[in-house]
Amino acid sequence: EPRPAGTRPAGTRYAVRGEVARCGMGMIYKVWDENLRRTLAMKVVLGADAAPGSAGTSQPDKNRLNRFLEEAQITGQLDHPGIVPVHELGLDDEGRVYFTMRLVKGRDLKQVFELVRRGEEGWTLTRALHVMLKVCEAMAFAHEKGVVHRDLKPANVMVGRFGEVYVMDWGLAKVVGREDHRDLRPRADPQASLSEVRTDRRDQAGSEPDAQLYTMDGDIVGTPCYMSPEQARGEMDRFGPRADVYSAGAMLYHLLAARMPYVPPEGVIPPQAVLALLIHGPPQALAEAGPDLPPELVAICEKAMAREPEGRYETMLAMAEDLRAFLEGRVVRAYETGAAAEFKKWVRRNRAVAASLAALLAVVVGGSIGFAWQQGRLARRIAAQRLDAALARDEALASEREAVRKSYLANLVAADVYLKANEVPEAVRLLEACDEGLRGWEWRHLALKADGSLAALPHPGEVGCVAFAPDGELLATGCADGVVRLWRAPQGEAVAALAGHGEAVLALAFAPGGARLASASRDGSLRVWDLASERARLVLSDHEAPVTAVAFSATGERLASGAADGGVRLWDPVTGHPLASFDTGGRSVAALALSADGGRLSAACADGGMAAWDTASGEPVPELAGGEGAVECAAFDRGAERLATGSIDGSVRVRELRTGGELARLRAHADPVF
Repeated sequence: EPRPAGTRPAGTRYAVRGEVARCGMGMIYKVWDENLRRTLAMKVVLGADAAPGSAGTSQPDKNRLNRFLEEAQITGQLDHPGIVPVHELGLDDEGRVYFTMRLVKGRDLKQVFELVRRGEEGWTLTRALHVMLKVCEAMAFAHEKGVVHRDLKPANVMVGRFGEVYVMDWGLAKVVGREDHRDLRPRADPQASLSEVRTDRRDQAGSEPDAQLYTMDGDIVGTPCYMSPEQARGEMDRFGPRADVYSAGAMLYHLLAARMPYVPPEGVIPPQAVLALLIHGPPQALAEAGPDLPPELVAICEKAMAREPEGRYETMLAMAEDLRAFLEGRVVRAYETGAAAEFKKWVRRNRAVAASLAALLAVVVGGSIGFAWQQGRLARRIAAQRLDAALARDEALASEREAVRKSYLANLVAADVYLKANEVPEAVRLLEACDEGLRGWEWRHLALKADGSLAALPHPGEVGCVAFAPDGELLATGCADGVVRLWRAPQGEAVAALAGHGEAVLALAFAPGGARLASASRDGSLRVWDLASERARLVLSDHEAPVTAVAFSATGERLASGAADGGVRLWDPVTGHPLASFDTGGRSVAALALSADGGRLSAACADGGMAAWDTASGEPVPELAGGEGAVECAAFDRGAERLATGSIDGSVRVRELRTGGELARLRAHADPVF
């Protein structure tokens, strides 16, 4: 029987202060923690013979006990500010299982929705949407942990006095991927169009539309007004996180329409009728229920409540992002996308900046029109008064200089506005358009603010080559002083300086795995560094000319080097033993690559042509034709199947090594590509 307020079970630390609520599996008490001197909520599992107003005297059956323990364990492992924490799981003096948790003081979300409808206590649609956003974030965390709530509804969301939001009652939760041992088998009733509740989770069923239906016509659990169609149809294999997304959408429907889905504006409908309507089709369209509703919120709701799971938000985070976008005045992806939509939202968020830009544009356009009119008038005066031609020319030149100066100032003002709006690319474009002769400290100040570099890496001389480690966390640079420097990316933190070359470093290559680094120098040497010890394991000096290219095989068992005199060598990178020598016919080597199996070695030459050899036989394979100008740089793709070259004629070509065919030719550069 319920304990009188103020009593404390013998041998326990908790004094019962009264009953808070009662649910299908347990009774919730308000208790006082004698040890920590705090008020908590205690949920006690009900006995099998429990009746309304009673905890029962018998022990709970195995199924009910298992479900109760599972609820405690699931809730206890969901460590999130939006989920009530479980403090302790134990047995009371009567042998009943209980768990304690924080006692939440406040209202449930259903009451909040009613306050929004009446406009009382400061509750507005925007404030309620912030609560919905917190619900979505808490559910996204649960889904990330593999837990589906299956009974998400306003009555199971509590809003505290200080803005706290909690998702409650995880008694119907399911862990994705774990077999559900609950008895959810249907119970046929040929005399009824809808079967009634028939499992051991029996609770008094009311006629309210949001009453729970635990099992009917299949594997159905939850509350019909907020239940997903696949739940209603008993499609167990389709239960997943998107069922909770539907429930969140139904809660949003309730907030916007001021009534639950499928419930008429004025009337009561039993849960069995709601279930039948849910299976049959969607609820009344929100556009009909509230013609003045924001179309973005209607779109969010309709996407979340799509009949098929595949049509809903993929994750609860995606729905949260759209709600946040609406609240922040950004583009809601469920409603519209594209540059025009982004621009409209940007203008609404930045009205002052947009007004400034519009005013600036008006000034520039007006000034341009005025300038053109003035030039025309000047031309007419010159034609009429040839004697004043010299003076007119001086006036025109002065006017032109003033226009350039005004254009310079206008560009600076516009660039500053774009930087404040975080529109860096447009600001850079305006700064580059400024006349070089007028650029002063103010231009340099704005150019420095527009610099989007992640880090500036200082070097004592010209940097001739760079290479990233395979994991992207280490960057190597080769400098004209002959030193290879290692940096932590993207922070730009200096890691090591590998000195040994006598002249500038011209090429770098990391071995697969990133433990070794090969460097080639103008002094004709090739070094293989062990990055763990920061020492050169091999120094290879077989080349008679500057070494301009270096490459490892995909397995790291072969190392190729190429020089300015066309000499190409193949090495064992462990022993330093030379394996083969090749020659491009005196053409300087710009880049090297070994095929995935190491059977083919390809060299890109400075004249734009290609040389390739079979590494097993040493025999050459047909060359690729050169470009229209000398090649300044070259790079192979990861599989050494395609080659990209940059030429002095400003073109970039992509070619297939197997056939020699040209795949693409890019001519956007006006100057040589390096």
